[in-house]
This record gives sequence, structure tokens and C-alpha cells, in this order.
Amino acid sequence: MLRKIALMCIAIGVAFAADLPVASTSKPVAGEEISWTVSDFDRPCEDPVMLLAVFMPDTTLAAIIPGKPISEGWQFSYNIPIDAIFMAFTIEDSKGILLDEGGSHIGVPIYEASGKPRFRTNLNFARLILLSPMGGDSDRVRKLLEQEFIEYPMNWEAFAQMRQLQLMAGEIDEVSVAKEFDSLLAAEPDSSEMLHFTALEFKLSTLQYLSEGEKLVKICAEKYPESPYWSVYQSTIYLALSQIPGRLDHYEREIFPLLKGKAREAAYLFVITYAMENNNITHAEALMSDLLEEFPSTKIPTAGLLNYLQMKYRQPSSEWAAEVEEWSKRYPDNVELNMSLAYYYKDRDWKKATGYFRKAIKITDSPQPSIDFAEVAAQKGKNFAEARKYLLGSLAYVNMDRYRHLLVMENFDERWKILMANKALIYNSLGWLDYKSGDFDDAVKNFLLADSFQILLPGYEETIYTRLLTASEKAGNLEGRKTALLNLLAADPENRDYAVALADIYTVEHGSREGFKDWLDVASREISLRFRVNRPVMDFPLISPGGDTVYLSQFRGKVVALNFWSTTCVPCRQEIPELNELVDAYKDSQDVVFLGITYDNQDKVERFLKDNEFIYTVMYEQPGIEASRIFQVTAVPTNVVIDRQGNLQYQHVGFLPDIKDILGFEIDALLQEE
Repeated sequence: MLRKIALMCIAIGVAFAADLPVASTSKPVAGEEISWTVSDFDRPCEDPVMLLAVFMPDTTLAAIIPGKPISEGWQFSYNIPIDAIFMAFTIEDSKGILLDEGGSHIGVPIYEASGKPRFRTNLNFARLILLSPMGGDSDRVRKLLEQEFIEYPMNWEAFAQMRQLQLMAGEIDEVSVAKEFDSLLAAEPDSSEMLHFTALEFKLSTLQYLSEGEKLVKICAEKYPESPYWSVYQSTIYLALSQIPGRLDHYEREIFPLLKGKAREAAYLFVITYAMENNNITHAEALMSDLLEEFPSTKIPTAGLLNYLQMKYRQPSSEWAAEVEEWSKRYPDNVELNMSLAYYYKDRDWKKATGYFRKAIKITDSPQPSIDFAEVAAQKGKNFAEARKYLLGSLAYVNMDRYRHLLVMENFDERWKILMANKALIYNSLGWLDYKSGDFDDAVKNFLLADSFQILLPGYEETIYTRLLTASEKAGNLEGRKTALLNLLAADPENRDYAVALADIYTVEHGSREGFKDWLDVASREISLRFRVNRPVMDFPLISPGGDTVYLSQFRGKVVALNFWSTTCVPCRQEIPELNELVDAYKDSQDVVFLGITYDNQDKVERFLKDNEFIYTVMYEQPGIEASRIFQVTAVPTNVVIDRQGNLQYQHVGFLPDIKDILGFEIDALLQEE
């Protein structure tokens, strides 16, 4: 899997398409060709690409299909694999999304030659909609699940998904669902295997039926010891049984010995994980030995293997290195094992370390090993030319198509973020190699290239600017110093040394310090704008205290500040006085809207407001289309600022003592923009 680096939240502005594509057939058949025609997009484009995720029984394939210009618009063609059961796609170009369905992929059901939908195609379509940013169209999901169950009345996964929706809607209760499962199991239908595991999942996930779920685990082990469902529901079983003291020991004694084939292979990892969680490293080691003897070709997940080695040796040692080397012989294509050895030997045996770095770089097209090698080479003062060669080679792989394949079901913003972050880090390391080589001018150029990609991301990578400052001082490059100092000051506004250094540069350039403060205010604002998120926000509803539905789109043309809060949240209450001051500062402006969004019930909020003044306009979330889900709010308080065009520009989770000044700065900057 892709090793993600520079983990920052970002989104690039996108344009949504004018219409959905017209397919050459309304019922695409597995094993045949399908083509889509799109008459036009909402903006001009020259390189539209379809990102197609093809769902197979055991995996998902990525297909990247360039658009072909035709008289009717653009055409995209694809030969559907014979085993495919469902497809989903978006269309984009190098600038952003051209076509999707409300921020999610467009589903494509697949059919048999007879015209019947393939098994699970409607179920997969329903799950795609449920995962959409807006939380899914419940009615549409239900229709798809109903269609799946009509075509395949023994698809108990569709049955369970429907019951889950009904439970969430309060239409049924867990007792009735449990009785229904019991009745179905007693009837022993032809698809008894799937039914047993589906019932097992429901009961293990429902606290009052946990013990019944555990009994089903034993029944499944006896009736279906080689079932592929063991791998599917392994985590459900583990999480459920871990809630009961001693039950995982019981699983190892009573269930594990019954399993066979792939089910037993997967279960080995289950019991090994449990042994390590209990710090029983001797038992974990014995289980690993048994696993490899019984299944010689098995691949132990790298994270688990490294965790096991860390527990066994506590800290890297010669014994640790010897065992890691043995594992690397078993898994020669494992990047992490080679990188672990490279770092172990970097200060012990540089020649050995270099060999492991080279292996890691050779077996992956990820730029991370090349970046790591360059950083260590710069630190050691060795292998500069080789490190530079690897970094330049990595640039060939760091392109949008690579991340399209790796992250076909992710949105454009996520792929763009990773692409920009990797380029910034590569040029940062190139600059550092130049600096360590004494090539200060080239170092500044590369650091400024790193900055040119970093400015497309919110936040910043501090080493780019600390290194740029050092290199530009050596090179006598005032522009480079200014760029570095302004970014460092934006991240640490209390640092007087940065402000004084900028004042000195300003004096050299202008002959005096007159006008410096105004210049610094403008320059700082420009830097702060580089921390923008710049992501379109889908329209969503809120409920006013009077029960009216209010949509975000009603505030288009205004700057909108949102505060996600709760009456029981202490930090929320702490920041309310500052937020009130902020509202008061813009009381004469018709161009700013302040909304306080809460999931608390209205009676509770009204009681709170009787004793606590909060002059944001209080709004409530609409069930099923919660604003907090759209902004992925994981904690309160969370403050958000949206520009006049409806784009998210600022978001912060948690309490900030100077939130009034921070939000005011963002609002002022947005008000000055057309």
C-alpha cells in the first residue's frame, strides 16, 4: 500500500459536471465492452480521464481510461472482466473533478447475458451510496437492496443491510431482528453458510446477543471450517470476543483447531495478535513457527511482524538485526524490513546500510525510500550523487496517474494532496543535498521549488523553510530569506527574531523602515492564504430553532463562519466570549454570517442559552444529512470559515485561546476578495 507522507488535510477546487454520461448499453454485461459518452463538461478540458474501480469477488481493480474526443463529446471505453460484479467511476482532468455524483463515484451495475443483475451488484451499489459524503439517499439504497433480494432471495448480506437501515430509522428493534435470524436459521435454507455468518455478525455486534453470537462461531467452525467468510468476519469476531474476559483463550482452544485451509491460515494471525496483546511473546513465536510450517507461502503482515520483533527485543540489537535479516530473506520484496535494517546499520556499517537502502529503492516506486536515503546521506556526508540520482528517478513516478491507480476510490483532493506533498519533500531533500555539497544557489532553487508545491497544501513543512533560511543566508539570496522568514513567522508569530530579520531586509531594500508594518501585514496575509483549504462545500440543510430548514446556499455571496459546539463541551463554553466579541466586531457588516451548529436537543440548548449568552445564530443538524459529517468533524469545538463562493477555506478542531483574532484574520482576508 501507498505509504502516505505529509499528512495534512487539503482539498483543491473542483467543478461539477453538467450531465451524467450516456452509456452505450443500459445493462452492461460482464465479459463485454462498454462505452460512455459525455456530451459536455461544466468547464473546458483537454485531458479528461475516467477513473474506474472494478469490483471483483476478491479484489478491486483500477482502470484509468483516457477520454477520446468524438463528434458527440467525449467517449470512454472499457472491456469488462468476466468476473466483475460492479463498477464505479469518476471523471477528472489535471485540474479537478469533471464528473461525479454529489462528491461520490457513479455506480455501474453489471448484468448477466440473460439481463439479470449479477450477484451482489445492487448490494455493492447500495453500499457505495451509503458511503457518499452526504450519507446516502436512504430511499434509493432501500430500492437497490430490495432489488438484490428479489433477484437473489438468499443474499443474506443484503437482508442484513436492510435490517440495519431499519434499525437506524427506528422502524424495528434488535429483538425482532434476532428472532428473524433464528427463524431463518431453523429453516436451513440452501444458502445456510452465508446466513450463519451474517447472523453471527449481527449477534456479535449486538451486546445483548453476544453470547448467542459466540455459539454461532462454534457452529460455523463445525459446519463450515473452510469457509471464506472466516476472513471476512475475522475482525468482527475478534472485537466482539475481546469484550469478554477469557473468551479469546476459549476461541484458541475450541474454535481454532476446527478450522482448515485459508480459514485456519487467517485464524493464525488472529491468535498471534492475541498472544502479542497479552505480551506472551513466547507463545506468539511458537504460533508463528507453526504457521510457517503449516503454510510456508503465507505472508505475515509487515506491521504485525515488526511489532512482534519490537516486543521480542525491546530495542534494536545485533540479535534483532539477525532475525530481521532472516525475515527479509523470506520476504525479499518487503520494503519496510529493508528500511528497518538500513536505519539500524546507518551508524554502525554504512556499506551495509547503503545496500539495504538500495534494495528498498529498487523494489518500490514509492519515493519514500529515496527521500529517506537522501536525508541520511546528507547527514552522513556520503553518496550525494547516488542519492540525487534516486531522487530525480523518483520524480518520474510521482505523477497523478500513479496515485489514480493506487487510490482509485479516493477523491481528487486526496490524490492531489499526496502528489504535491511528495514533490515538496523530494525537492526539499534535493535542496538539502545541494546545501551539504556547498551548492548554495542550487539549494535555494530546490527549496523554492519545494515551496512552490508546499503552498498548494494547508500548513507547511517546517524543514523546507528552516533549510531555505540557512541556504539563502549562505547564498546571499534576499528573496529566499524573505520567503523562509515569512513562512516561519506565520507559524510562530511570537518569534521576534523573524520579525527583526524581515525588518532588516526591508530596510536594505527600501532604505528605511518606513512602511514596514503595512508591508508585513500584507505579506503575512498572503502567506496565510497559502494555508487555505479551498474545497467546494456541498449544499446542506440546517434546522433553525423555529423548525425552518435553512440551506448553506442561501448564504452564497457572504462569508460564513461555522462553530460546531455542544452545551456539555467545556472548551466550547470557554471560547464563547471570544466568539461573541467576533460577532460584535462585524455587527455592521451584511457580508458575514455566524452560525453555531449543535447536535444537542433543542430543550437542552434553550436551557443553556438562558444562563449563557451566545450570539452566533444557533442551528441544529438535520438527521441523515449532518453538517458535521460533511466537514468530518471528529471533536468539538470545531471552527470553519467558508468564502463567498461556498468554498471551505479554514477549519480547526479544538480550543484556541486567540480564536477571535484567527477567525477575524481569515474573515477579513476573504471579505477583501471578489
